[in-house]
Amino acid sequence: MIPPLLLSLTIFLSLSLLRLHLSHQLSLSEQSAQIELLEQELERLRIQAVRRGEREKRERERMLPVVVGKVLQRVGVLNRERDEEEELEEEEAGRMLV
Repeated sequence: MIPPLLLSLTIFLSLSLLRLHLSHQLSLSEQSAQIELLEQELERLRIQAVRRGEREKRERERMLPVVVGKVLQRVGVLNRERDEEEELEEEEAGRMLV
């Protein structure tokens, strides 16, 4: 009686262990697939972030002279420079006439 019980218990435990192993393998393969998808999405988002950063940098570089010019005009720096240039031109024109 003990040998059939021992044999059946061995078979049961072996099948349970096999089922556990296969379940674990399935779980690992599903998680690996999910990780691969997330890594691809992460790479795509990183590329988009780099492109967005480059685009914003170009936009700032393009807009910076315009903004600085407007600020300098409001402050009056550019007008002074223009006035000084006009005065120099007038002086040169006066010298040419003499």
